[in-house]
Amino acid sequence: MKRLTAKEAAAISCQGLCVTPEFTVTAEDPKSKQPSFSMLAYNGGKLGQWFGMVAVDLSDINIPAPTPILFSHNDCDPLGHGTVNNNGKQLRANGVIDFMETSENARKVVEGGKKNFPWQASIGANPGHIDKADDGEEFELNGQKLKGPCYIFRQTDLKEISIVVNGADSNTATKIQAKLSKENVMDPEEEEKKKAEAEEAEKKKAEAEEEERKKAEAEDDEKNDSVQAAGDKILRAQSEALIYSATVQELCGTNTKLAAKAIQEKWPIGQVKAEVKAQKQEIELNDLRANRGTMINTGAGSLEAGADCVLEAAVVMAGGMTRPELEKQYEVKVLEAADKNYGRSISLQEVILAAAFNGGYSGRARITDGNLRSVLQAAYSTNDINGLLSNIANKFLGMGFNHVESAWRAIAFISSPKDFKEYTTFSLGGDVKYKKLLNGGKIEHGELSDIKYTNKIDTSGRMLSITRQDIINDDLGALTRSPRLLGRGCALSFNEEFWTEFLDNAAFFTADNNNLFSGATSALSVDSLSKAEEMFFDQTDPDGNPLGIAPSILLVPNALNVLASQLMQSTELQIDGNTSAKKVGTKNPHAGKYSVVRSAYLNNKLVANGSATAWYNLADPEELPVIEVGFLNGKEEPTIETADADFDTLGIQLRGYHDWGVKKQEYRAGVKSAGQ
Repeated sequence: MKRLTAKEAAAISCQGLCVTPEFTVTAEDPKSKQPSFSMLAYNGGKLGQWFGMVAVDLSDINIPAPTPILFSHNDCDPLGHGTVNNNGKQLRANGVIDFMETSENARKVVEGGKKNFPWQASIGANPGHIDKADDGEEFELNGQKLKGPCYIFRQTDLKEISIVVNGADSNTATKIQAKLSKENVMDPEEEEKKKAEAEEAEKKKAEAEEEERKKAEAEDDEKNDSVQAAGDKILRAQSEALIYSATVQELCGTNTKLAAKAIQEKWPIGQVKAEVKAQKQEIELNDLRANRGTMINTGAGSLEAGADCVLEAAVVMAGGMTRPELEKQYEVKVLEAADKNYGRSISLQEVILAAAFNGGYSGRARITDGNLRSVLQAAYSTNDINGLLSNIANKFLGMGFNHVESAWRAIAFISSPKDFKEYTTFSLGGDVKYKKLLNGGKIEHGELSDIKYTNKIDTSGRMLSITRQDIINDDLGALTRSPRLLGRGCALSFNEEFWTEFLDNAAFFTADNNNLFSGATSALSVDSLSKAEEMFFDQTDPDGNPLGIAPSILLVPNALNVLASQLMQSTELQIDGNTSAKKVGTKNPHAGKYSVVRSAYLNNKLVANGSATAWYNLADPEELPVIEVGFLNGKEEPTIETADADFDTLGIQLRGYHDWGVKKQEYRAGVKSAGQ
């Protein structure tokens, strides 16, 4: 399924949507004595239009309250009003016909209904945008399974409901059952009885008419097919002409002379785009030269295709990224062009104006309070500004995210789930030992352990703004500083959640699990480290087999970092002869054995259950993880997006978001020492 462009949708949406559902005026309203109606305004499926089949997405439709009821879509000929109910699968409406005294057509509708005239109904609606399902493509909409070809109207505005003589679907009909005079008002039971009788009669009549229709249809198939084919050909030609005209006019914008010439001479769309681009570049270059000289090199080595990349590199350079970091991001010729055209003095206004010129802005090359709105509208009329600002912001977002402590990476297993559903991993264990085979014997199936661990991805995010004041003050720091702050904020939130989960381990590191010891002998030392190592080696899988895995990480808080480093770097030990009469070796048995990982979060006041004395002996997370982190689709850094601010705010919005999940996994993968 694909989204129609504004040009492709123009010839369709400008006509409005007119479908013909089942409609019935059922009874007279007892209070107002005016005819009332109820209807199935739309059954949620596909409906035939002049340009093809159409379905309306009911999950996002705007319905006026009350909804006008017109005669034949004539705004000057209202019949009444109604209330529309949307249950996500169908549209139903109830209401009254108000204009019996003043509208000839209102009286005609009711009088015709008395004589069983088959009135039909139609709704008028306009889509916000249109998707297209190709021939044979299946999709679900409004609780139904449908198949293309079909246009799907999204974000639709329902305008009105009309009573018509002939609608888009000739099989639907309107039956008027209302009575106007007071003496003809029925009691509810009588009314229901009459209604049932009328429905039965109508059903029989419809069945008879259907038989006649099928008979006539069989005789006229060949004739109808030829007429339909001719009509379709004309409609396609008209539609193509309308779409071409709308496309050219949108590309040319305010340049009506160019649009008229292109349409008259039937220029190819590629030629129109090339001419529009050439004229915009000329305007842009003239304005920018007047303000800053040659902002974009137009001589030898022109950077027409890479101007956005040069602009982006200039901003990142001005934001303080080092030359080695820059060379990892950009080609040398791009950096040289950025330095030549901007140095390190590019401004925020130059970035926004560059996108505005591409969007058709032709005003002065300086943003003031008077032209700020028009500049932003032009800048956001294309995807240029979104892509440019998002690329720039993500560079600084990563800097902010990665400049916060990342000790969690050393102790966590990182997975890459594809969605937000809870996912499962299984523990070690199960009956998987090999068994000897007798002559001709079969290999038996093993059984996995039913012990399993789960995790689940959730989304976190925050927004900041580049304000009207920042833009008018030409503060480039607002563009480079805000993403850094969003990146840092994401890293802080992630670390707080990670270490809160890790330190919530009172039921994880326990004596029963043989992975916790405490007391005076548990303070970090050669002996206590030997004890932790022994406990780790004594661990077994759920079936009693040795793990066969060695610890590799020594995780410590700030207060133990120096001591832990000494234990890993010292090759010899000093023995106090006054306190030890035993003959002992002088070599450090743990030198270089473990990677020391320090985290300030182990005893930070923002995280519960921390300690300045507790330390951990952990396995390599790739072999056996004590904790797991999942990132959606493996994206380990947050994402930032930019957009024009809401109408009531002048400025640019930045939103950062990140998808992660954190959960403890295998208790056998670590040993905790309380350190006291």
